[in-house]
Amino acid sequence: MWRFISGSVLCAGLTLTLGLPACKNKDSSGEEIVAKFRDVVLKRKDLEAFLPGGFSSPEDSLRITRMLIDQWLGEQAMTESALEKIEGLADRVEFKVINYRNKLILQEYFEFLYNSRVDTTVDSITFQAYYQRHKEKFINTENRYQYVFVGTYQYDLRKPQAFMTRKPIPDYPSLETWSRGNAFTYKADSTWLTQDWLDTLSSLYRGNLHNLRGGSNPVSWTNLHNGKPAQYLFKMIKVLEAGDTLPPEMVKQSIFQGILTERRKSTIEGERNRLLKDAKTNGEIFVP
Repeated sequence: MWRFISGSVLCAGLTLTLGLPACKNKDSSGEEIVAKFRDVVLKRKDLEAFLPGGFSSPEDSLRITRMLIDQWLGEQAMTESALEKIEGLADRVEFKVINYRNKLILQEYFEFLYNSRVDTTVDSITFQAYYQRHKEKFINTENRYQYVFVGTYQYDLRKPQAFMTRKPIPDYPSLETWSRGNAFTYKADSTWLTQDWLDTLSSLYRGNLHNLRGGSNPVSWTNLHNGKPAQYLFKMIKVLEAGDTLPPEMVKQSIFQGILTERRKSTIEGERNRLLKDAKTNGEIFVP
């Protein structure tokens, strides 16, 4: 939180730190001048904008005020020296300032065009078309595994087995519903896991998941959980090897972002071309 230092404290601080009757020095518009280096002045309102609030004592207020004024004076002295010693510096800096200002304006305009003209909805046809065009961007770098798993005290595993083997993909919602009421641990979604995660889960679930791959049916085994006989049911859905193309569901966010980026670029280019065409038609462009 920033605040203005009180007028009395500021005047006292300037009088003590600079030895100037600062509050009596004003420019032609009546604004108070607190410091001056050659022809450049520091006005009280400009100094106040940089003064932090919450001073614990008047001494802290005076110290910070002095520090900021000394810093300003030093910067002015260095700036003047640089302008005197480096030929053409002022013009180069002015060009950079103008160029930077224009870039800020353009960035604001780009955001305006995006927010007002770009359609951010993406249908399945557009989604799949982008994915097919850019498959080379979505290459898997390490083995990943997709599986479902339940650990339960129930003896009858026919229902979760049916949900796991539902074609063409497991019945994830039904498996999760069954697991919430019957399993003490489960994974009933289609997320992909890396080799490290599979190693970790193998130890947690008291079963070597590496040896339970392949085949169309789930694999079950028994073990103890908290001292009770427990049933475990595991189904490896897919194995994605390094070098394979990542499936669309794994790169959904990247696809959405890519589509919106293309639309943003197209909108900006279209606006640029339209403005240039109008300017040429109106004789507002001259290139020698």
